[in-house]
Amino acid sequence: MVISAREITSYTQRTPPISVMAHPSNQPSQDDAKDVRLSALQKIWSYATGMLALAVIFTPVRHSTVISIAIVSGAAVSSAVVWRGDRASTSLSSPQAMKHLEERIANLEMIASNDELDLQRRIERLESGDRH
Repeated sequence: MVISAREITSYTQRTPPISVMAHPSNQPSQDDAKDVRLSALQKIWSYATGMLALAVIFTPVRHSTVISIAIVSGAAVSSAVVWRGDRASTSLSSPQAMKHLEERIANLEMIASNDELDLQRRIERLESGDRH
């Protein structure tokens, strides 16, 4: 396959440079978050529909009602969690929450490094005790 110079120039004219793609205005917006939620809802209800079809086909009549109610209520609860889940993610993006998480990470790093130093000292003592 041979690519002509005209095809290359038309491609470079259509494709924006990386600096334009990295611009903050091109970052995901609130509308993109809604699109993610809608796609999640679509998947939840498509799986629920498939499970309902299988439940009707393969379960006895006396149990199919209970199973169907369980499937629909599970999909409804999942939908509510997905739709309201956006509020929880915005609360974590506050500056105080980020500062608190950074402090916790620093504390955990301090604890891990102290334990590591303590372990190295014990190993050195054991090695020096073995030599004598």
